[in-house]
Amino acid sequence: MTNLAIRTGCILTIEKPYFSGSFRNAKFIGAQPLVVEVLRHSYGQKRGQHTFTCKVIEIIEALDLPSAHQVNEKFRIKGRNLYPNVKNHKQGQESIAVSY
Repeated sequence: MTNLAIRTGCILTIEKPYFSGSFRNAKFIGAQPLVVEVLRHSYGQKRGQHTFTCKVIEIIEALDLPSAHQVNEKFRIKGRNLYPNVKNHKQGQESIAVSY
């Protein structure tokens, strides 16, 4: 059985969306394709959600946005925001080691 879970060491190609404005009145301003490495992951039992710390390895398409990420920059992202934006997933050693 193949384990497709996102864990430490996984390399992901994602399309990270960017928004402007307030939380309640956000406006989509673009999506930046990135290749990232998952540095850490945690699961919060209280809220029941996964959180990932990622490091930008490559910028596939640069966006002219003040908030756009740069190479080697780290950022945190919730699983609910990461999962639908993953375009490619290369398993890391931690994911390969876990068997069910």
